[in-house]
Amino acid sequence: GRAQVYLWLKRIERYFPWLEEQLALHKLPDDLKYVAVAESDLILNAVSPARAAGPWQFIPDTGSRYGLNRSDTLDERYDFELATASALRYLQDLYALFNDWTLAIAAYNCGENRVLNELRKQKVASYYDLKLPTETERYVFRILAVKEVLANPQRYGYSLPEGAGYPVVAVETVRSDFPCPFPMQLAAEAAGMTYRQMKDLNPSFTSDKIPAGRRTIKVYEGKGPEFSTRLEEAKAEYKPVERRHKV
Repeated sequence: GRAQVYLWLKRIERYFPWLEEQLALHKLPDDLKYVAVAESDLILNAVSPARAAGPWQFIPDTGSRYGLNRSDTLDERYDFELATASALRYLQDLYALFNDWTLAIAAYNCGENRVLNELRKQKVASYYDLKLPTETERYVFRILAVKEVLANPQRYGYSLPEGAGYPVVAVETVRSDFPCPFPMQLAAEAAGMTYRQMKDLNPSFTSDKIPAGRRTIKVYEGKGPEFSTRLEEAKAEYKPVERRHKV
């Protein structure tokens, strides 16, 4: 759909520059950035019916295997930087397993065990010769189509005015220890931000509280030092309400 392509064009201005740097750093093909578009439309809080989540659509088991922590109040699959780091490690492992990017990408979609089993049963060596789930058979071609349109938008009738894309959001990170869950609203106030802004920058916190433990919090660039000081003050003043259990 035309509207969706324009949203892609807007989002890639925010997410592709950093993603391209990471791919180059890890010596991976630049075209892998289009996998994230095909997976989630670059929507950080995307969730599939199969419970895959985040920009790289990790299912829970694979996300945990690649270091993305989950709990009732935390899901690191939604964090763009953390999920990207995990996705690139997974893609590197898949390529090492298959020594072929089409097979590696197919395995990213339906699982490496499924692809290995089908290669053995069908006695072929090429993605293009395999009978796979329909979604997986279309998956590589979908990524190629996404690349073709986004790399040549004007050829297909898309023209995004300069400055119309979503800008890169400059952030700083602050590490802090939380002895108990801490209200996101109080953290937002300490940062001079709204609750919505704090949630948008920190999508891995899935409830209205920051989970207990040592946590990394993103705030707008320039707010880090003041936020760190005010956060410690807010934590010292915060008195959590104890739940009373009926006897």
